[in-house]
Amino acid sequence: ANPEIVDSIELGIKKDWNDVLRTNITLFSLDHKDRQYITITPDPNDFTVLNQNLDNIKGSTVKGVEAEITWAASENFTIDLSIGYLDAEVENDSTLKDPIVGLSNTPDYTVNLAASYNMETEDGYFIFSGGYYYRDDYLLFEDSDSLLQKGYGTLNASAAWESIEGNWYGGIHFKNLT
Repeated sequence: ANPEIVDSIELGIKKDWNDVLRTNITLFSLDHKDRQYITITPDPNDFTVLNQNLDNIKGSTVKGVEAEITWAASENFTIDLSIGYLDAEVENDSTLKDPIVGLSNTPDYTVNLAASYNMETEDGYFIFSGGYYYRDDYLLFEDSDSLLQKGYGTLNASAAWESIEGNWYGGIHFKNLT
């Protein structure tokens, strides 16, 4: 495959509005020429063998926005919200044997909402946190929509402790509670 060329433009702002509110907002555009992609083809003699091939398409564009908002509701309690939006398009390429149906691993939306509570005690420092993450539908391969990952959400929680001296740590973490 040929090397790909990417022209990238990004415009963003990071702003502390006051002592309790911070935002990071980014608008971006990616313009690929000779974009590389991987195709997976079964071996005609053994369908348990999958061959990976690197190839190029004429190009693609991805435009999007990412926003992160942090709110310190109190000295000990923080809420974070992150939102991402992508608009991806692929140039038609009549020279390809199999048409490209979209860009892999490119969900339209992602959202993350998290909260944490910090507590200082005579036994040490405790942090309790939880969050929910959602990722919209996305393709696993560019040349087939038969392997589509449906949108999903995960719920996570944790509790962590650090000794007053800072030389002992412990934590319990729960992933994908949904």
